[in-house]
Amino acid sequence: MLIGLLSNPKVLILDEPTVGIDLKSRYDIHHLLNNMKSQRLIILTTHHLDEVEALADNIKVIGSDPFYREVLKEKNWSFEVYDNTKEAH
Repeated sequence: MLIGLLSNPKVLILDEPTVGIDLKSRYDIHHLLNNMKSQRLIILTTHHLDEVEALADNIKVIGSDPFYREVLKEKNWSFEVYDNTKEAH
């Protein structure tokens, strides 16, 4: 992740950046991303709902398994479902 930040990108795409990371490092990464998100678009994939809660301004659910949608509804979090079955025009 740090190498990707060297060029100060306007868009940062992160695929599960905290998998296998210890708790302190996860906290540090969350803090860094929260500080950076006002200056760039950050697209992040994660399975950790605590990470969604800590970082997300907008939530997009990908996939057909209803589990995450149900949990997000229970938490009263606003989200959109990405439908990849539609053809692009």
